[in-house]
Amino acid sequence: MRETGIHPNVSLDKAGIRHTEKNIIKHFSNLFSISFAKSHNFKGAWYNFAFLKPTKELREKYRFQNEMLLITTSYENFDTRTFDYVDKLMFEYQNRLDKLCVILVSGDKKIKTKITSLAQQNPETRIIIPFSYIDFFKSEPEKLINQRLKEFFYGRDLFAFESPLQNDAYFYGRTETVQFFYDKYKSGENSGLFGLRKIGKTSVLYALKRYLTLRGENAVFIDCQEPAFHKRRWFECLEFIINQLLIEVNNSFPKKQNIKLNSNYTEKDASIFFEEDLKKIYNTYNKNRLLLIFDEIENITFDISPTEHWNKESDFILFWQSIRAIYQKNQGLFSFIIAGVNPKTIETGLIGSFDNPIYRMITPNYLKLFNHTNVNDMVKNIGNYMGLDFDEEIITFLTDDFGGHPFLIRQVCSKIHQETSSKRPTRVSKFYYKERIEDFNKHLADYVELIVDVLKNWYPIEFQLLEHLVLGNVEEFEKISSLSDKTINHLIGYNLIEKSDNKDNFCIF
Repeated sequence: MRETGIHPNVSLDKAGIRHTEKNIIKHFSNLFSISFAKSHNFKGAWYNFAFLKPTKELREKYRFQNEMLLITTSYENFDTRTFDYVDKLMFEYQNRLDKLCVILVSGDKKIKTKITSLAQQNPETRIIIPFSYIDFFKSEPEKLINQRLKEFFYGRDLFAFESPLQNDAYFYGRTETVQFFYDKYKSGENSGLFGLRKIGKTSVLYALKRYLTLRGENAVFIDCQEPAFHKRRWFECLEFIINQLLIEVNNSFPKKQNIKLNSNYTEKDASIFFEEDLKKIYNTYNKNRLLLIFDEIENITFDISPTEHWNKESDFILFWQSIRAIYQKNQGLFSFIIAGVNPKTIETGLIGSFDNPIYRMITPNYLKLFNHTNVNDMVKNIGNYMGLDFDEEIITFLTDDFGGHPFLIRQVCSKIHQETSSKRPTRVSKFYYKERIEDFNKHLADYVELIVDVLKNWYPIEFQLLEHLVLGNVEEFEKISSLSDKTINHLIGYNLIEKSDNKDNFCIF
């Protein structure tokens, strides 16, 4: 049975594919099976795309699992907004398409240089295999396709991400978590996401925001860690949120709307203006509930914020009094999610002599570490694209040795990539891993310190408990933990300890 060609049910003419793009697709059909094709206008620009089903030979060589997306854009100056359309297609056809790899054919003669530069600047970029239209006017384009595939695979370190993931290409193990918070939003509930540093909270929030955007729903992401936010007074922060929200919704819709927002929020009128402006945006854009996402919430939290007016003064109380009052008055207008290391924000009843406006308004949810299946999916799938074939036992070792912490596991795999032969594909054996484990632990020492330091600096009782448990000071541990269930529940939520036979056991690092 022939594995290449254009499927009988696919008509390039009926799909609206022009002559030049038809010839390009036909060249690919000599190496792949073309299972789908279409021409489409997205945000004022025309694209042609096709699904390429790899042959058995290509699947074995490059470890392709699903069909690949081929997209063509004839514009002579490549615009990165093309990747917005790629994201849209990846979302709509997520059960069919390989989410990491895209073949891009552009009218831009310098497309290869631009994509190479983009990948160097942003390591999270998908594996983009670039071609220019003029490549297909040369002799032996099929040979060039094979050369380009080989050139753009295997070389990049797809594990070495330091920053939160901003697209779905390398996002593993959190789909159910994103769906959980989306369901909370749809039902109008507020929610909280908590967990250790570098565990993936911000990546989940980015994924949630993308999830809403692709459905035509509106969200704004506020990084409370930015001085541009936490250095503002509470009433200025409300105005900041509104301005950012308007920018976000305008970017999500093809036609920008001229909305006249209130300006110069003051302490006296900020909550009134904020409510009015939320309603203006809500009524102008689809009347879908708005979502306010607050990440790194510690930075605007009493007692621990780096900024005095949040730490010691009344800004926290006034800010959340405003948001709570507007939320309760306007069902369906908006909901919010807060994220941080510790749920102190919602677990402290009194702040000085004042009631906490959001005390027990939200049930804390902790982001779990990866289980064996999650680690297997992430390591095996990403490893495949890099030509690394990990022994099955290594997945178990990684899960147990690093507690399923996804960031730490990625860093170990990155180290393995750097030390492994450049001849790919190649096998990574369990024996090699066991020989190198001490070096891997040394390599991660700074990262582990960074993760634990936030407890030492902001939540000293939790850190003290952890220290006693590690050092085997059982009596001190039990003495301190008996004073409050909250602290133990936090450490269990972090997956740092687990209860077994009524004993607390250390289970990571």
